[in-house]
Amino acid sequence: MSRLLVSFLLWWSLDLAAQIPSWATALPQEEGRLYAVGVESLRGDEAKARIKAGQLARFELLLQLRTRATASMSMRTLVQQTWSGEGGAYHQSFGSTSLGTAFRTDASNLRGIEVLEVRVDSAGNQVFALASLDLVRARVIHRQDGASLRKRMNTALDAPEPVSWEERIRQAREAGKLVGQYVAWEDTRALLAPEGSSTKDSAPDPDHAQLLRTRSLLAVSLVETMDLPAGMVSGLHDWRARRRLTGPASSSLRLKPSVITEWARIMDLERIRSRWNLVLMTPEGDRLASWTFEDQAVGATRQEALRSLIKTLIPRVQDALDQWFGFPASPLSSKEAS
Repeated sequence: MSRLLVSFLLWWSLDLAAQIPSWATALPQEEGRLYAVGVESLRGDEAKARIKAGQLARFELLLQLRTRATASMSMRTLVQQTWSGEGGAYHQSFGSTSLGTAFRTDASNLRGIEVLEVRVDSAGNQVFALASLDLVRARVIHRQDGASLRKRMNTALDAPEPVSWEERIRQAREAGKLVGQYVAWEDTRALLAPEGSSTKDSAPDPDHAQLLRTRSLLAVSLVETMDLPAGMVSGLHDWRARRRLTGPASSSLRLKPSVITEWARIMDLERIRSRWNLVLMTPEGDRLASWTFEDQAVGATRQEALRSLIKTLIPRVQDALDQWFGFPASPLSSKEAS
């Protein structure tokens, strides 16, 4: 092998190594700070690959926190004292138990995570991102968030009893949002524990969260008639179940759907035009809200045309109900609706 070839291979290997950042193979070590690396393939769109690598780095940091939190809680020694009637003596038994836990905190919502650097390895078609979490700062932010949430929860609980269904629903929406924020705050507290535990005077009260959870409960009963398409009925039932709005019909809001449908034969296709009406009422029958949805579809058969129409309209119906009740829109529904 010639010296020229050896020199070229040496330069090539050094160039490849230079494009891979040192922190990709050996994470920085710093007291009170965590680091993680995200790696994404470079498939032509460098901007998207950079964003994805950063997201993966943040997710890897969250996995580190989950592993640390689970390890600190998973194995604990239990001491049990039992009284023996024979001889009147105490006996101690020792054992360990595994405490499973589920963390619902999302990497994008955990404040304090930063993407410090993004590097492109064009030779290896990869993008590297380095993310970091300052644990001290994250715990300070978490305590501040807890104090703010505690005040808002107390304010909501001090509100007067609603005198109308509109006010009751508004309070239920607000209570539901606060409960969701409390759950996320508790999950984050577990991830940042033990040092991340907030002081008692600033942490939200679990009993207050339970009261708000009770206030957030609503129920919707579906008024069905024989002329409703089966797909519409199942779509509304799916929405009720997903949003946990099921309950006794006697104390539920009533959702009454109706459908007007027209059929026409065009060439060899069946065309359907349909108008769906939804009316939301109180248990006493007073109207709270109403919606109208119109669309059309074609198919080789009436059944095929109807399925196509339902696939288009159901996500729109569910999104409209979500907006009125204050639920976050479903990403899947939004995608299908578009």
